[in-house]
Amino acid sequence: YPGAPTMAAPFPGAAPVPGTAPFPGAAPVPGTAPFPGTAPGAAPPGWQPPAWGPGGVPVSPGPVGRRVNPLVWISAAVAVVLVAGLVIFFVAKPSKSGNNGGKTSAVQVFSGATYGFKYPWALALAGDDLWVANQHGNSVTELNASTGKVVRIISGGNYGFDKPSAIAVAGGFVWVANFGGNSVTVLNAGDGSLVRVLAGANYGFDGPDSMAVYGSDLWVSNVAGSGKYGSLTEINTSDGTTIRTLTWKQAVFATPEALLVNGNHLWIASLGGVTQDNASDGSYGQLFQKGYNFNEPDALAAAGGSIWVDNAGGTNGGSVTQMSASDGTWVRTLAGGSYGFAYPGSITSDGTHLWVGNANGDSVTEMNVTDGGWVRTLVGGEYDFKYPAAILVGGGHVWVANADGNSVTEFPAS
Repeated sequence: YPGAPTMAAPFPGAAPVPGTAPFPGAAPVPGTAPFPGTAPGAAPPGWQPPAWGPGGVPVSPGPVGRRVNPLVWISAAVAVVLVAGLVIFFVAKPSKSGNNGGKTSAVQVFSGATYGFKYPWALALAGDDLWVANQHGNSVTELNASTGKVVRIISGGNYGFDKPSAIAVAGGFVWVANFGGNSVTVLNAGDGSLVRVLAGANYGFDGPDSMAVYGSDLWVSNVAGSGKYGSLTEINTSDGTTIRTLTWKQAVFATPEALLVNGNHLWIASLGGVTQDNASDGSYGQLFQKGYNFNEPDALAAAGGSIWVDNAGGTNGGSVTQMSASDGTWVRTLAGGSYGFAYPGSITSDGTHLWVGNANGDSVTEMNVTDGGWVRTLVGGEYDFKYPAAILVGGGHVWVANADGNSVTEFPAS
């Protein structure tokens, strides 16, 4: 994919205009009231946003760990490393060292200049394509998930990548949230070509940090939007227009760290707890806060009729809270030495097992979905985990983005 990228407009008659509102005349639809008969902005009884310290930085319980709160990035100066776009094919060799949790074969670690990984921070899997967002490289790497070969490395100023923090695939496009650029880059999922860069007041992007797909809609969380507590943006994936933007008061959250769509519900993990809203319009449903042992909830997964909440904070190095997916009832909180949690920051499931990435432990904890029981903790040379920032499962394999290692680890899910 040598040379400058070619921009192709996917929507008839709409020419791509990087850095500007790409869809003239498409005004956002005002957010709906959080519950019927109540004016927008009304919070439910007992709603308590977290305390805030100097400079608008949230004060949350538990150790800070190595993961920088997204709000800090807004004022931080980060060097931009641009990786030239090219196509190189390479098959990584499986590591043979280590003996962790009984899994000693078919483990592969992909690294090196060939892959262009620069602080890989987010992963998305669609069919046989694995997409990796490189936060410090301001680039995206596409891999063939079956062979591990590099399909292409996408970078360059035209793409608008600026600290990419989340990535998703929907509607035949790849969507990349640019935390530093307050924008979303849209790529053609077939060839990686630039579709356009979504930005401007209509979108309300302000520190976009996570995404979730609901049918033809894409939800984007903004950790700094609508004042200090954040906001949500809903986008139509067929034409890229804004459907609506919601303030933290309307959707009821405080600094949204993670989004998850399960059925018709949009789950939001924030410093204020976990919120269950309507996935079609973002209208408020329920807030779960007290009695759930939440402590810096920052990742979500759905499996076995439950919602699993990854809690990065806590005196035991972190925990995982299990909730009923139907009504949000608390089921159990998993914590303690046997789980090996160490500032967990990512979680995924294949419906039978759960995998939790421990950012400060350079490890992955595997659990049983039926009862949350510990299965094994994967750590050591064979896996080469180094600050696992993202984890996902698909096609019988688990993929882990190692931010500090500039690598991606793959291992069998069973």
